[in-house]
Amino acid sequence: MVSGRSTVSIVTRWAGRLPLLMVGAVVATAFVVVGSARPAYACDPVTDPYCEGVEIVQPGHPGGRDEGGCTSSGPYGSVSVPCQDPDRGSHDGGNCYVRRIDTDRPPPPGAQTPGGWYVRSCYNPENGVGVEYMPEWIPDAQAPTMTPEQLARRALAALRLLPPDIQLAPDPSGSGLVGLPVWMWTTVTPNTWGPLTTSDSDGPLVVTLTVQAVSITWDMGDGTVLTCRNPGTPYEPRYGHQPSPTCGHTYTAPSLSRPGGVYPVTATTTWRASWSGGGQSGAFTVLRQASTSVRIGELQVVTE
Repeated sequence: MVSGRSTVSIVTRWAGRLPLLMVGAVVATAFVVVGSARPAYACDPVTDPYCEGVEIVQPGHPGGRDEGGCTSSGPYGSVSVPCQDPDRGSHDGGNCYVRRIDTDRPPPPGAQTPGGWYVRSCYNPENGVGVEYMPEWIPDAQAPTMTPEQLARRALAALRLLPPDIQLAPDPSGSGLVGLPVWMWTTVTPNTWGPLTTSDSDGPLVVTLTVQAVSITWDMGDGTVLTCRNPGTPYEPRYGHQPSPTCGHTYTAPSLSRPGGVYPVTATTTWRASWSGGGQSGAFTVLRQASTSVRIGELQVVTE
């Protein structure tokens, strides 16, 4: 069905093959339905073999209005388009969107069952003009077999989310001192901090997934656990003994009495994975963890 925001402009690409009077009647029908909440089709391929679909204009819906993680790769070239459209459904990986509709219409003769009726919308992604076809029957064997959330989790499993690439000042290969600030941060890459966007499909169902790290929780090994809602600031020698402006800690006791003479340091990144598809959306949390250690000594004062 064409959404209320659509305007029917041309009845069908095959209308030129119809008798002139029939074309006029069909065009008139098309303009009669303009402005209704959800316009009816101007022709039906069941009774009219020349009816392929209704050409539509989506003035508020240019194809590239939203970099959604899918690529339209039809005759109009490759353009970034949303994987989900609120009116058209799921992107099919080509130049079309497909959505299932609720209808009492029986399966077509000889159709493979069980299945369902779907509407396919194919259009030029650069200007939003295209054709919305009459409903087509898609057997369940070719339809989605996973829920949108299951598909989102499968898409997540294909991503390479890394634990934080722990960086400390003082460097773990050296040692720090009691009372001097310790800087903590992670090297920022798409796989250690994000964002990463991907999509996965199951039949006509397409789910888009975006993951972004939102915090790192640092267990400093001395009983201190703190959460930094940023990747931290890399230390540079010019900062001297200044504390980190974003993520730091100061030890109050040396690590000499600890196993190995060091404080174990564990960093846990919390990722937020947001997904949408199949008319649904949701989010879940993903954790990635890494560990290192730091040696903290005590400043020795020598007096004569």
